[in-house]
Amino acid sequence: MIPILCGANFLPSSDAEEALPPQPPEKIQMLSGIYLACMAAASILIAVGVDSMKRYNSSRTGSGGGLSGFALLAVTLKLLVEPYQLLLVTINIFIGLQQAFFGADFTAAFVSCAVGTGSVGFVMMTYGLADAVGCVITGYLAKITGRLPLICAATLVDLALFATTLLWAPQAGSAHVLYIIAVLWGFCDSIWLVQINAYYGILFPGKEEAAFSNFRLWESVGYIIAYLISPYFRTSHKTYLMLTLMVVGVLCYFYVEFKERRRKMKVEKKEDLCYATGCDNVAFQNIE
Repeated sequence: MIPILCGANFLPSSDAEEALPPQPPEKIQMLSGIYLACMAAASILIAVGVDSMKRYNSSRTGSGGGLSGFALLAVTLKLLVEPYQLLLVTINIFIGLQQAFFGADFTAAFVSCAVGTGSVGFVMMTYGLADAVGCVITGYLAKITGRLPLICAATLVDLALFATTLLWAPQAGSAHVLYIIAVLWGFCDSIWLVQINAYYGILFPGKEEAAFSNFRLWESVGYIIAYLISPYFRTSHKTYLMLTLMVVGVLCYFYVEFKERRRKMKVEKKEDLCYATGCDNVAFQNIE
């Protein structure tokens, strides 16, 4: 029954009642209380322990630090029409979508359905730990290999993970496979988050706040899409959607990388010519 009901064919709106045992209200209330307490503690710690941004406004120029809330919103919206920003929208949506898919759909269709709801927390802890460790490791790896090889590696691993969710039929004794998937998914997510986020800072110098706001905006759109369609589509359909968004997003990212590297090569070529011949000659001042 588990291989038929769980996995790629799982449909929350019709299969959840049969596959997932209802949780007692006391447990739900306890978890909600813990979540709210963590939110309150985090807010208090930030309000009390983090220095006010006003201390740094005098030394921050060109990044939106001196803008009011509405002015920063205007800059953020204005950045939406930038060609590079538009090309990166798809991969941003994919990042949010795959995060929400793992937290909601994967845990329901594979973890809860196959091995029980008691393993959901441990699988998510494994995913979060792998994500956190991956953020540190990939930051160092990027200095050695560059950003592009890491993006290619994350794409290939995600392709393998999506193929697994489509083809693999989970069994009651296959908990170890779920933990392996959680580790790989967490590492891939760390690459997407760190490298794409950092790339925004490189692409939009002087507009970092607006750029990072757009990153979070479209990532949140991915979350919204994932949770809106979650009850009404089978796991396989959502996997195909993620696969499509990833392929389109990565291709657009490669195009942005190509255009940006080509632009930098032209700038370096112009600087070399200026160094060799001097820039007083008008012929060398408008080299494209």
